[in-house]
Amino acid sequence: MSDGGARSYYLELVSGRARGPGAACLRGLLACGEIQYRAVMAARRAWYAVAARRVAMPVISVGNLTLGGTGKTPLVAWLARRLVELGRRPVIVSRGYKRAAGRMGDEAASLRLELPEGVGQIESPDRVGALRGVVAAKNFDVAILDDGFQHLKLRRDLDLLLIDALLPFGYGRLIPRGLLREPLSAIARADAVILTRTDLVAAAELERIEAQVRRYLRPGAPLVRAAHVATHLVGPDGRHEAVESLRGTDVYAYSGLANPDGFVGTLEGLGARVVGRRDFADHYHYTAADLADIMSAAQAAGSTGSPQAGATRVVTTTKDLVKVPAGGESASVVAMAVEMRFFGEEIERLVDEKLKIKNAKLKT
Repeated sequence: MSDGGARSYYLELVSGRARGPGAACLRGLLACGEIQYRAVMAARRAWYAVAARRVAMPVISVGNLTLGGTGKTPLVAWLARRLVELGRRPVIVSRGYKRAAGRMGDEAASLRLELPEGVGQIESPDRVGALRGVVAAKNFDVAILDDGFQHLKLRRDLDLLLIDALLPFGYGRLIPRGLLREPLSAIARADAVILTRTDLVAAAELERIEAQVRRYLRPGAPLVRAAHVATHLVGPDGRHEAVESLRGTDVYAYSGLANPDGFVGTLEGLGARVVGRRDFADHYHYTAADLADIMSAAQAAGSTGSPQAGATRVVTTTKDLVKVPAGGESASVVAMAVEMRFFGEEIERLVDEKLKIKNAKLKT
């Protein structure tokens, strides 16, 4: 079974859609693992409640509750731009998940495409040590902790929690029985909750999700709606193209995301006809053979009534584009660049306020 096929079956299993005695038995085994995971996470939270460390600069954490993508990278990019506008010198610190030796990780590399000049990036499993080095060097004055909600070793001044409206609560179960990294009660740690991809969810469902979040949200902490907005297309050579060029075209979409439905939904929202798709495992590293298979599948796709066989465009994400093997057919692939847009100004005000408070404390 391919990585994508294994992921699809796992989602069918934990969601309950997979039926039969075999699936029920596997869910029982996963539930046993969930009990152990819950105990480990509880012990970990108790330990870091007293053992967490602090660094001498403001720290803003961006994270989520579930496995997979909720839009952390667009939010990190937005935060970096906002901090630069405020005259700050931000550095983004991530763990470098599945990073190849001597190379920048896929998320960091795709993020680099969207960052203003002067924004720093560090990938290290020891994020506390890395930040202490930053403090000593005095090159930057505020840190953005990427995927930091569960990184309890480091104290932070602002905790931003993202929840994907398309799959908000990980089927209500902890890893490995579900997709939750922590129980929903962990929402109480957040200084703000941002619901992403709210434009792809019906109003009644969105209200139900918000009601569930408010059961745990700390009094006074804002709950903000946000959407992923496609800004432009970018090719392997860095060329930009308007997203409007996708309207009415037959598109073949491929990606290595934990939640590819949001990517496909955004393409469809642009008016593209997604006539075929291939979902790879999250953080998948592509080979020339993979690209050849993708191109063959794209040529075989096409909507009924299309003037010619095959998809007109092959589209991926910026995270996947940076891993496309150079040369050959890669020149015909484009990535859809997205940024986060908020419905309201609560997050801007919260960031500004927290930075002012932290700066005052550091000066006393």
